[in-house]
Amino acid sequence: MHVHYVLDTANKVAHRQQLPSPPDIPVGQAKRTGYQPPDGTKIESEELGTKLVEGEFAEGFRSTITSPARSQGSDRPVSTTSETWMSRELRVVILLKTNDSNLNETSVRLTNISRFEPDASLFELPPEYTIAEESGAFTIQWGSPR
Repeated sequence: MHVHYVLDTANKVAHRQQLPSPPDIPVGQAKRTGYQPPDGTKIESEELGTKLVEGEFAEGFRSTITSPARSQGSDRPVSTTSETWMSRELRVVILLKTNDSNLNETSVRLTNISRFEPDASLFELPPEYTIAEESGAFTIQWGSPR
């Protein structure tokens, strides 16, 4: 069972919500929709196969979005390429690289990946908290009422 807790520290209540299990979707499948925007923007995508990234096997996917000139206030087409490397086993992106035609580069990398179980005490609720089972939206009142 996957659960999510929101702690109300003022009232010492742990609001618990059950979460659905994440679906098992291949990395590129969610992005391969074939959608092309009507404004002339061009979307290209490709699967990059599997490689070792930070000691984990990761599936790669590259997408390039090219917007026509003047669509983003530029007199030239603007192109952005994103490369995503995701571990299917860990269900997490290990490496994300983005480059655009304005020479901007961004890179986000998950490092120091440990497969050891964390100490269970990190996930225990403080003993003085009561648990409130939540099945839908709920509100926590912050501060004093006006």
